[in-house]
Amino acid sequence: MSLWKRCMAGWRQRPAGERYRLLAGGLAILAMTGYLIVRQLPWQPPQAFDAMTGRIDKAAWESAASRLNFHDVRVEAAGADLVLNATLETPEAFPAFADWAQEQGWWALDWSLFREDGLLGVEARFIHLRP
Repeated sequence: MSLWKRCMAGWRQRPAGERYRLLAGGLAILAMTGYLIVRQLPWQPPQAFDAMTGRIDKAAWESAASRLNFHDVRVEAAGADLVLNATLETPEAFPAFADWAQEQGWWALDWSLFREDGLLGVEARFIHLRP
């Protein structure tokens, strides 16, 4: 007698209620295992910018920039990123602003400091850190 036939014979000998409970429990375990596997995958679907608009408060960004002596501040959305254009009094102000942005959940991915008409300017792109 093969292993499969012995297993099926043992399965049929169990009462119907027990078979249903075992089947329901097995399906629940499979569903929970699948859920945990999917949650641990490193891939996350990209978030649309519309889903993130509730987290972007341009007034707060402009206020933080002005507290750090930024002038002519413009914060613009570029897809799911934020782009900051401003003029600075000192180059040391930008790392302080990047630290503030990081506390808000945004990372300064690339930036450039430049001189134009005797003023120090900055253009920076921030990306949202996903949980």
